This record gives sequence, structure tokens and C-alpha cells, in this order.
Amino acid sequence: MADEGLVPCKTLASRIGMRNRDKRNFRQSQCTPKQVVHGWDYNWEFLWCAASVFTDAQGKRQKLEAVPRQLDKDISTPAPFDFGRLFQAAGLDQSRFQPAAPQWTPLAPFDDRKAWTGTAVATGDPLRVEAAAWRGRPVFFRIVGPWSHPERDQAGGGGDPLLLTVVKYLALIASLVLTWHNVRTGKADLRGGAKLAAFYFCTLSGASLLQAHHAAVNAELTMFWIVVSNAGFNALALGIFYTALEPWVRKRWPQSLISWSRLTTLGPRDPQVGQALLLGVVFGCLLAVVGFLRLHGPGGEPMFAFLYPLMGLRQALGGAMNSLTGSLFDSVFVLLVLFLLRVILRKQWLATGVFILLMASINSVNSSRW
Repeated sequence: MADEGLVPCKTLASRIGMRNRDKRNFRQSQCTPKQVVHGWDYNWEFLWCAASVFTDAQGKRQKLEAVPRQLDKDISTPAPFDFGRLFQAAGLDQSRFQPAAPQWTPLAPFDDRKAWTGTAVATGDPLRVEAAAWRGRPVFFRIVGPWSHPERDQAGGGGDPLLLTVVKYLALIASLVLTWHNVRTGKADLRGGAKLAAFYFCTLSGASLLQAHHAAVNAELTMFWIVVSNAGFNALALGIFYTALEPWVRKRWPQSLISWSRLTTLGPRDPQVGQALLLGVVFGCLLAVVGFLRLHGPGGEPMFAFLYPLMGLRQALGGAMNSLTGSLFDSVFVLLVLFLLRVILRKQWLATGVFILLMASINSVNSSRW
């Protein structure tokens, strides 16, 4: 799945030809993919639209979706929008594209809709450019390639795949049984599980609150309790997974728990804990470098840049904390699934083969947590 990018709206406003009055208001917000942000104070009166913008790894625009005001009292006839500005923002030469009949319908209202067809200069892949405007302002722009598919026309496009959902709940039921068994036999590491769950709860809730958009309205309290309840449930599930899995890991791979045991007993200043953290940071940086070197996905789709720092320190810190929560949950969950397959199938080679096939089937999901 391609990474998602964002762009400061001030830059976007300048490159798509927004009016000066609207540009001053529009630049107070940030445009994020798959998320509508209404500005610092959530004041609809001062915003002409809410927008989502996607860029590729080189900062070129790939997609724009905007929603105009619900109430528009302007009765003047605006000048037609120059779609060449969108081509310029996307780094495309409009002369290489020929007009075509539009096929992709935007969600926003429009009074001017156009499409062009051409080929990518670098790869020669066929491309279609779709765009629409409403009262002289762009509301839709998309570069359509062989990798594109109509998301709105596909049922069940949101949420986890069915296979992952089944695996998660079966793993939760099995881990509850194993946890009960470990507690009764005195094998459970309740202290380590409680510390892991508490750390995970603080990290996930903190990341969600940092990345949320706050306002002095009644919905703020509802948002707070949704964040806390979601973090609490996932932390409880992680603690159960750990308590069910830890005795088996301690018996089979005791060396993998040395750093964790020293962390829970001696604290983060222990040299062996620091060594494990440094190795993890180095390995994570190497994976990040490999990911940044990819400009296109396996299907030729553009890789969207991960640009959370452009939204400020709060969003950057929330993004880093959210990545940490995914790493914690996913590693314990994956190891638990491998253990359960080993118990059920009894043969190491068979369990490993089924595990690889299972993980390959659900590898498009960002995180296994609920």
C-alpha cells in the first residue's frame, strides 16, 4: 500500500490559482489525505472549502479533492478555471495530453469537467488526467494510471480484510484460554504484561490525542473517550497476548527476552537494554532508507511521501508514537499467530509454511490492532 502524503495549503493555494482573499483564509489549515481539516478554529465561515491533497515522493500533485461551502451567496459569474495550473502542480506537460471524455465523477459539485489522455514520460504507461471545477475553483484532480481503481464502486473497501478479522479474534480467544492456563499454573508474567499494556496505552492514547484536531465543542469530550476506550481495549489485548505467549518464548527462545526482562527489572539505563534499542533504531533506519528509495510501487503506482513533519511538531510526534504502537502490537501478534500454528499443526515446517502464506495474504494492512 502506498504511503500517503500531505502538503501545506499555502503552497497548494498559490499553485492552483486561488483568489487572494480565499488564499489568506485557506492557508490557515493543513490538507491531509483521507482526512478533512477545517482550520485552527474550526470556523466554517472563513473557509471556502476543505481539501485533501496527495503528492508523490517528489512532491508532485497526484490527486486533489475539495468540498465547497454549503452556502454560497456569491451570484457573480466567475472566470473559467485554468486547468493548466493543475498540470503545472503535477509536473505534467499539458501539450502531451489530448482532450477526452471524462469518466471519473467527483463527489463535489462541478460546473466544468474535463479529461485528457496521454502517456507517462518515464515509463510510457497510459495516463488519464481527470479534473473538475466549481464556480472557477478546482474541486477535483486525479492522475489515473493502470494501477488506479474506483474505490467508491467497491463494496467493503474500508476496514480490515475478512481473513485478518477472523485471525485476530481467533487469536484473542486462544490467548484468553492460554492466559487463564498460565495464571493457574503460575507461569504467567503478570508484571511484565501489565507494564507492556500500560506503556502501550499511554503511547497509543497520546499519539491519537496529538494527531486529533481539537476544538472547544461538546464533541471534544466524545472524541476523548473514543480515544481512551480504543487505546484501553488494544492495550488489554496486547497484555493478554503477551501473558499467553511469554512462557512459551521463555522456554523456546529465552535469549529474545533478556533485554525485555532487564528493562522491566533494571530500567532503560541498563547497557544491554541500550544495546538492543540502538540495534533496533539502526535496523529501522535501514528499512526507512530502503522505503524512501522506492519512487513507485510494484504496480507502477506513485509512492506518496510521508510528510507529517510539515504539519508541525505535534503531528510529527504523534506520527512517531503511532509507529511505535504499531511495531509493539504487530510483533507480539505475529509471534502469537506463529505459536498457535505451531501448537495446532505440530510440525515446525508446516506451521512455518502456513504462517508465511497467511502473512502474505494480509501484508497490505498497516497494523493488526483493533
